[in-house]
Amino acid sequence: MKYPLIILILALLFCSCSKGKEYTGTYELDIAQSDLGHYAADSDQYRGLLLTIKPDHTFEFSKDVPFIFEQKGKWSIKYYWTLIAVLNHKCVLSYGPAANGREDDLSPGTHAVCIMAPLSKDDTKQIEKLWFEKVRQ
Repeated sequence: MKYPLIILILALLFCSCSKGKEYTGTYELDIAQSDLGHYAADSDQYRGLLLTIKPDHTFEFSKDVPFIFEQKGKWSIKYYWTLIAVLNHKCVLSYGPAANGREDDLSPGTHAVCIMAPLSKDDTKQIEKLWFEKVRQ
């Protein structure tokens, strides 16, 4: 009975290490694929915005922008079970105590990540989507 449990724990640890590596790197905001909503008129101001996801489980945006809650924070991989009992994962960006436990989920794409409805500094000016293309490993 204890061996299957040990195997499951080791498998989860292996998955958590390998899944995190696929997210690390530097990503640049793709203005064309993002939906900046209220901030679209100022899109030139946000060109070159970089998101760096570091192997030490921290992340950093290259600029302080109004549609991102904090410029720096921690990221983690969270696992969950789906309805058909398959283990799945998501990468979350945590902004610390100031965010009151709220987080942004990163959706992976091929050489890209997407943040849907990111936390903003001003809740009245929420945007729909930020799309980042990977530029460096």
